[in-house]
Amino acid sequence: MTYFDENIDFYLEQFKELRKYYPNLRDQMESGNLFLRGEVCFNEDFGTGFWINDCYFVEIAFSANYPNVLPSIREIGGKIESNYPHFNKNGTGTLCLGTNVDLWLRFSKKKSILHFVYELLIPALYAHAYWKKKDKMPPWGDRPHGTPGIIQFYSELFKVKDLYAILRLIGFVANHNYDGSLSCPCRSAKSLNECHGQMILNLLNNIPREYVIKEYNEMLRVYFKHYKRPIA
Repeated sequence: MTYFDENIDFYLEQFKELRKYYPNLRDQMESGNLFLRGEVCFNEDFGTGFWINDCYFVEIAFSANYPNVLPSIREIGGKIESNYPHFNKNGTGTLCLGTNVDLWLRFSKKKSILHFVYELLIPALYAHAYWKKKDKMPPWGDRPHGTPGIIQFYSELFKVKDLYAILRLIGFVANHNYDGSLSCPCRSAKSLNECHGQMILNLLNNIPREYVIKEYNEMLRVYFKHYKRPIA
């Protein structure tokens, strides 16, 4: 049985809540996967001061492994141009909403379908509309794809620019359990409790560790390819 079969009442409650704000979305089960399809509209500025009122036709695909695997998004109305820079480069036509860990952190604040739509989908659609009107991404939506984007995300998350410190911090999350009395991996000479401990705890408590490990290994692969030396 899928998550939706086992939690049908909970799902119906969430879908009812979703329809209050996005009444044109319809749900359909296909081979154990849930699809929400229809028009979503927004009138937002997301802190940029540039308000956009727009609508998009979308498909939100929830796998049978939801909520352990987050939904994917496709724009199905032909509104997003093929040269838009934030498509996933896997040939599926899905939109890139951010790195896996970034998305999980945002989703984990309130694990509901409505929260996913408003906090992850709508900003992605706003970013496209902003790009189309201004020929550039909004200030918070212009991370590069691949490993550079992952490194930039962690740099912003930990407020650390040094690549070695970033790798040590993520390596700790990937490979260790929390002990606040330990020295912080950023080598600030402070304990975890006094330094990056709260953010590390947030990652350990809310993110499937396999996603952190995958991004850490990808950063290591690129690091060793370019620097060919141990992490300082």
